[in-house]
Amino acid sequence: MIKNAFFGLLVFLLAFGFIGCDNGNGDTDDGEFTSSTNESILNDANSLGLVGTSVSSSNVNVATAVISSGKIKITSLAEGNAVISVKNTSDHTATINISISKTGSITIGTIVKYINENIQTPFEGSWLGWNGDGSAEKIWKFTGNEFLVIIADENNAKGTFTYTENVITFAATHAWDGSKWLTWSEAFGGEDDVYIFSMEYTITGNNLSLEGDGNGQPFTKIEN
Repeated sequence: MIKNAFFGLLVFLLAFGFIGCDNGNGDTDDGEFTSSTNESILNDANSLGLVGTSVSSSNVNVATAVISSGKIKITSLAEGNAVISVKNTSDHTATINISISKTGSITIGTIVKYINENIQTPFEGSWLGWNGDGSAEKIWKFTGNEFLVIIADENNAKGTFTYTENVITFAATHAWDGSKWLTWSEAFGGEDDVYIFSMEYTITGNNLSLEGDGNGQPFTKIEN
């Protein structure tokens, strides 16, 4: 009798004891959905091919996304798939494919970066001049669609840019604190991760003039 009872208990455990065990994907078979967030993707040109100023989800019932502290913050809402689209001020787009498990975990799939087909711009290279008040030497360094500002031989700011026939628009994403790069919001507070500003420009030979910069003097190209 005891032997039969023990055998019956063993069968019960074998049949039902593994309910709730990991199914190999990090989920449990009977796990409840719990909303989670993922902030592993930086909002920068290296990760996305651009610096986004807006973000949207193809399925807001499955997941939402916002730009926060220089990152793409994705929040799961329900099981399913979605495509996160990140756009900049020129309406260029990068996409992030994601899937949400039934327990709420987020899996990042393929990231399709924006590729600037016209990456060689008229600004390419380094240009030396003066800062706005004429108190220190200033260098604008343009590489592809990215820029770096150096004042008095020290890093100052960096980000990306777009341009039209006579206007260049900057999206500054990071500022230098003397030892390391900080996101714009970390450096100056507030919730804005990108500081956007525009200048009229003219390029004549090796001279670059930027409205309101250079103390009235053009920047001269010093390196291609």
